[in-house]
Amino acid sequence: MLLLLNFNMRYILPILILTLFSCDFESETQEDILGCCDELAWNYNSDTTVHDNNLCIYAFEFLNPLDEDEWEEDSLQTIQWTGGSIDIPLKISLISGTDESDWVILGTIILETENIGSYDWVVNCFGECSDDSKWISIQQDYNGVEDDEYSFQYVYSNPFSIISR
Repeated sequence: MLLLLNFNMRYILPILILTLFSCDFESETQEDILGCCDELAWNYNSDTTVHDNNLCIYAFEFLNPLDEDEWEEDSLQTIQWTGGSIDIPLKISLISGTDESDWVILGTIILETENIGSYDWVVNCFGECSDDSKWISIQQDYNGVEDDEYSFQYVYSNPFSIISR
């Protein structure tokens, strides 16, 4: 009889344990929120419960052109930056003006390119090679909605000059 009880307990005990100690945790736990919880990131989310550094988007910073650089028209130059999201393409434009208050977009250097930190550009004034200062603008759109001015992250280079060949 003891052997029969021992045999049955071997099969019944796991079922009994699972029945007695199982719970429905769905109502007791919150869903994980995957995101960036680095306060230095542009897309910091204080509600994030699971941090993924690959999701953090840091502010752009230009490395090239530098303040007061002179780039010759039709020369090959490398535009360099850090920051932004590597998963979202960006747009690069050329701006002209005497200062930031009268900027005019001269043209789009490239409408969409990967964010790899650099872009080789054959310097082009888009027909407007005046003596005014130039800036390069980098823009990323985070939600694809053109009318949402808060979905864009912009950065402008230091002023530089384009000289005619």
